[in-house]
Amino acid sequence: MSACNITRSFRSSILSTEPFVSPSGAGPYGDLPFARSQRLAIFGGSFDPIHNGHLQLAKQIIDLGQADEVLFVPAFRPPHKAKETLSPALDRLAMLKLALEPYADFGYSDIELQRSEEFSYTFDTLTIFRKIYPDCEICFIMGMDSLRQLPEWHRASELVQHFKFIIYPRPGVMPPAYTTLAQAFGERNAMKLLGSVLSGADIVVSDLSSSAIRAACARGEDMEHAMPVPVWKYIVEHRLYQAAPQP
Repeated sequence: MSACNITRSFRSSILSTEPFVSPSGAGPYGDLPFARSQRLAIFGGSFDPIHNGHLQLAKQIIDLGQADEVLFVPAFRPPHKAKETLSPALDRLAMLKLALEPYADFGYSDIELQRSEEFSYTFDTLTIFRKIYPDCEICFIMGMDSLRQLPEWHRASELVQHFKFIIYPRPGVMPPAYTTLAQAFGERNAMKLLGSVLSGADIVVSDLSSSAIRAACARGEDMEHAMPVPVWKYIVEHRLYQAAPQP
């Protein structure tokens, strides 16, 4: 695990190896409440590239009190994107670092990029984070489209049983029926999943998508408005997402 890069801002207390000192200087833990564990929300994805929609969603999750920290975890190769060609991991990670720089409550980990397995599985990754941070409550961020596909995921029943979820709405995607989830995971876990869905009235979900951004870049369009400026500059400088030359 020592090879994995898990980085947070200097204000963070969860992932830092140094003791947290409050601004008031009141001891190693200051006046922090002890009533509950810190909630660490894991946000996985290919992030090819990361865009403003990802960042806005993570910020809203913090602002709504759903988590104290959001950890972005770029996937080496998600199973549901096995047939897609992703940009090199180092490029995706570099863009992620640039995008997260201004946010004190966001961090990243390259834990999945360091794994030797062919695919990245959510259950395996969350289990590792739980071992690293036993005092944290680990939550997993997923979209409604992923919830509908969840019964097909690797070790899905164990994933639902052992971890909490933060599920955000997707435009035009309806929640799966309670009976469908109950059949796959049992009645209690079906209620747990549906109770983890954020209300559309509380959260605004962007219609930006990485695939649409890549397609626009291939057409030669300027997509600076869709992402932090340093990320766009990186894409331009490294000539990412350009259309293949015609034979």
